[in-house]
Amino acid sequence: MKETYIALAAARSGGHIIPGITLATTYCQEHPETKIIYFSTRHALDKKILHEHAAQVINIALPLDNVPKRWYQYPMFMLQCIRSFFISIYQLARLKPTHLILMGGYISIPVAYAATLLRIPRHLYELNAVPGSATKFLAPIATKIYVCFDAARSFFSPKKTELCTYPLRFSKKTYATHKINLDPTKMTCLVLGGSQGSLFLNTTIIKCLKDNPALRDRINIIHQTGAYLDSNCAAEYQAMGIPAIVFDYNQNLEEYYQEADIVIGRSGAGTIFETLHFKKPCILIPLEIPGNNHQLHNAQAIVQQYPYVYTVIRQHDVSSNTHALTNALMHYTQILMAASLCSSDTASPVNSLI
Repeated sequence: MKETYIALAAARSGGHIIPGITLATTYCQEHPETKIIYFSTRHALDKKILHEHAAQVINIALPLDNVPKRWYQYPMFMLQCIRSFFISIYQLARLKPTHLILMGGYISIPVAYAATLLRIPRHLYELNAVPGSATKFLAPIATKIYVCFDAARSFFSPKKTELCTYPLRFSKKTYATHKINLDPTKMTCLVLGGSQGSLFLNTTIIKCLKDNPALRDRINIIHQTGAYLDSNCAAEYQAMGIPAIVFDYNQNLEEYYQEADIVIGRSGAGTIFETLHFKKPCILIPLEIPGNNHQLHNAQAIVQQYPYVYTVIRQHDVSSNTHALTNALMHYTQILMAASLCSSDTASPVNSLI
C-alpha cells in the first residue's frame, strides 16, 4: 500500500495544536496509509503536546520565534519567515501531501504560501467566533474555510466557507467515572487556564476561597495551573483544608471533566466546546488584552445560545474583588445540592438544557 501524507501547521498554543492533531489523526484513522507532516516551532509546548503522537507524526520544527513586540526585532523575524517558507517548500515538494490543514497563527503563513505555490489544497480552520489576524490574512488563498461559530461565517467568502463541529479530542463514548481522592459530599470545581495556564485565574481562585470560608467547606478543586504558574496553589489548598488535585498540564482531561460538577475557565474555543460535550455548567472569565478580544467574543456568542449553561464574568469585574465569582459559585452549589436531593439518578443538572 502506497504511503500518503497530509500536512498540518499549528504552534505555540494548545488551542491550535490539539484540535489540529485531532483533525489530522481522525483523517488518518479513516485512511490508514496516511501519515502526518506537522509544521511546528521549537517551543517547549509544541514538543510536549507532540510527544504523545510521535509515532504518527513527521515533525518539522520551523525556526520561528514569537511575533516581535519591538520594531527593531522585525528584520530578524522576517528572515525567519523567509527561511521557514523555503523549508516548507522543500518538505511539501518532497512528501507531496494531499492537503494542508491550517489552524491559524503566524506559523501558518509561510507554510500556506509554500502550499499555494505547489498547488496543494489549503483547508483553513477558524475555531473562534471572530477570526484572528493570521486567519483573515490567509483567507484569500485558502481552498476551503471551516468555522465552528456561526458568527464567524460573515468574515469569509460564503462560496468556500462551511460550518463544522469543533474537532474534539474526546470520543463520543461514555466515560466510566474514575474514583479519585476527593470528598464525594462536596461540589467539585475544575479550573482550567488553557494549555499555558492563567496566573490571573490561579490567584483569583485562591483569593475567592480565602475570602469565603463558607465556600471552602462546600468545594473540591481540580486545577490545571500551567507549567510555570502554579503560584503554590497546591500548598494554598492544603492550608485551607480543601481537597484538591493540582497539575501543570494534562492532555487527557476526560476523567477530570467527568468528576467535575462545574468548570471555571477562560473562553478559548476548546474549553467552551469541551464543557458542552461533557454537559458541565461553566463560568467563563475571558482573557481580554488590547487588540485581541477573541475570547470575549467566544463567550458572548456561546452564552446567547446556552444562557442557562454558561455564566460570563468580565475580568475587570473580579480584578478588584471576587464577589461576582463567589456569587456564581454559590448559585451553582445550591442548584447541584437541590438536584442531588431530587434524585440520586440525576446526572449533570444541565443535561436537559443542552
